[in-house]
Amino acid sequence: MKYSNLDKIRIEVDSIIREFSFGLSGKGFTERIAESYVKCDGQRHRPFLLLAFFWALSDIDEIPLEVKEAVVAVECMHKASLIHDDIEDGDSWRGANPTLHVSHGVPTALNTGDFLAGEAYSLLVRSSVDMAQKLEILAELCDTQRRLCIGQGDDLKYRGKGATITLEVLFGIYKNKTSSLFFLPMYVGSLLAGSRYSNMRTSIRRIAEVLGIAYQIKDDLVDPGKGDVELSVLNILSRKETEKLFWEKFDETVRAMSVFENPLLVECVKDILRFNKMER
Repeated sequence: MKYSNLDKIRIEVDSIIREFSFGLSGKGFTERIAESYVKCDGQRHRPFLLLAFFWALSDIDEIPLEVKEAVVAVECMHKASLIHDDIEDGDSWRGANPTLHVSHGVPTALNTGDFLAGEAYSLLVRSSVDMAQKLEILAELCDTQRRLCIGQGDDLKYRGKGATITLEVLFGIYKNKTSSLFFLPMYVGSLLAGSRYSNMRTSIRRIAEVLGIAYQIKDDLVDPGKGDVELSVLNILSRKETEKLFWEKFDETVRAMSVFENPLLVECVKDILRFNKMER
């Protein structure tokens, strides 16, 4: 079967994650739950971005082991953050499935989330990349985890308080909670593609910031009843104004990505932002 480039990347990401085995010496209770949770269906945007950046910026067709490990590590950190967010937000469903704390209880869910975060670090520590690159990737993973916690803390600060929130504050939350987990895979993918891209950090941060904001605005528009309305752009702007803002951020993301002069990467961010078939 012939696939488009984007289809091929998503198929490869699914294959990498489904074939990965947790646990260095057999699987216990926690490893089995964590593995099942990571391998269950999901959008997998973050590992998709990592592999897309690696493939687009390198001349390598085969996927090296260290790239596969990074793909799984990014998904582990993302899934860990989802488990903790669901507990803190009191969400009972994620898509068509009950959240982990509903199906297994809060203590087990917390423990599984902690395990997955640790597994992300463990995968990268064991990676075969050179020490300088490994330390840089680990530093970015640490920074991402800090940003996730800061963003979730600000989310909790305003959630259910009836306070008026500004776009500036809301976008700050988006940058920490969402953009940080877009930056990590894009930057790690570019690093693994070759040292000549190590100076692109500022450009990738800018891409991730506008991508994260656009993604969250799109989420509000596609599912306006999801989450706390106080932390929705629709609580600040009309739907028409929100749609206009989304397309402004969409175009800004595409322009920012043009720094790489790579059509595949532009199509990747368009694909993520057009998920659920939202069109102009």
